Amino acid sequence: MLQKQGQMTEDGTPTSRRPASSATPGRRPPNPNRPGLGKRIGNYFAEVKVELAKVLWPNKEETVSYSKVVLITLILFLRTANFSVTQSLFRQTMTGQ
Repeated sequence: MLQKQGQMTEDGTPTSRRPASSATPGRRPPNPNRPGLGKRIGNYFAEVKVELAKVLWPNKEETVSYSKVVLITLILFLRTANFSVTQSLFRQTMTGQ
């Protein structure tokens, strides 16, 4: 079976999965012009700062308004879920199931 899959030769020795020409086919040589780790991290945070400056942030009134909508929706959801669970448990205890 292993011979059919190409994992073993006819004499019983396993075949190599990697090509003999290169030991690590997916690696490329290091780039000498690449900046160091500290410089790359600094560049990342500089780019993050630039992108955050482009964001249109909501003002105080919008934030309060959105927060009210979220809280009211959350309260309604929790009350509905609580009512449903309570009714289900009540029915189970009354019917004896």
